Amino acid sequence: MTGTPDPDDNDRGRSTPKTGTGRGARRETAAEPGQLSVWAPAQLTGPVQRRGRYVPDSVRHPARMLPAIAAHAITFYTSPGDLVLDPMCGIGTTLVEAAHLGRDAIGVEYESKWSDIADANVAHAHRQGAPGRASVVRGDATRITSLLPAALAGQVSLVVTSPPYGPTVHGLVRPEAGAGVRKSDNTYNDGTDKGNLAYRNLPGLAEGFAEILAGCATLLKPGGVVVVTARPWRKRGELVDLPSAVIGAGTAAGLVPVERCVALLAAVRGGRLIARPSFFQLSAVRKARQAGVPMHLIAHEDVIVLARPLPAGEAA
Repeated sequence: MTGTPDPDDNDRGRSTPKTGTGRGARRETAAEPGQLSVWAPAQLTGPVQRRGRYVPDSVRHPARMLPAIAAHAITFYTSPGDLVLDPMCGIGTTLVEAAHLGRDAIGVEYESKWSDIADANVAHAHRQGAPGRASVVRGDATRITSLLPAALAGQVSLVVTSPPYGPTVHGLVRPEAGAGVRKSDNTYNDGTDKGNLAYRNLPGLAEGFAEILAGCATLLKPGGVVVVTARPWRKRGELVDLPSAVIGAGTAAGLVPVERCVALLAAVRGGRLIARPSFFQLSAVRKARQAGVPMHLIAHEDVIVLARPLPAGEAA
């Protein structure tokens, strides 16, 4: 799905995330009607959604989930007081939105740099009066059941997370006198620690993510839901189909695919999609087209919804 860049995208508006559907309804089963298959979480830009709600250092993470995506999933699939988990929580977006919505949340983060920022964002949410409790655990999520208390097994209502993407969709840029444009904050660490899944090839990433989802399945309640956002990217012109790899990892972990939705990364204006690309995304598309690769601006993420099966004979 593609869109047109917004000529007036100046991060104006309120800082409260809004989604494309109303809030307050609890999803009892993944197959129950009512959920729109197209989410519209980018009516406001990411910086506007985070302004005042997240600490300034949050911008340094190379792959931040839109707060409105997390908020929509949490609102739709859980009720106040439920427990939400993000096994790759980054700067803590899922935790912050869950706490503001009256849910409890726990996150796991491999990189200490990002877990420190997630801690700061959770503390900031509590200072702002968020009613839910949230905490961050530093560690490798492929061993998540050994990181979290055994008492949490079967207690999680919802998992919201996202695997790392390809490098062509990440990074901050700024002009430097005499040096052109400099890119920064486009990696998860300085490259010395290859334990992060971001440094694996697609088969390795899928294998590691399947291990994470298998641990999450143990922590989920029967009928509990997993929401994963993912997008494809191109590597040397070849399409890397990460969403399909996520589905494969989920089924390998014993989860059942129940929905595949679209989260727009573009605003909807007068029936048209207005893309919100970064400078680096624009640059990557231009270079690809000059090389004869028919790339377009990314205007959506796939939202893969999986569930832990209910015991045989038990009704939803």
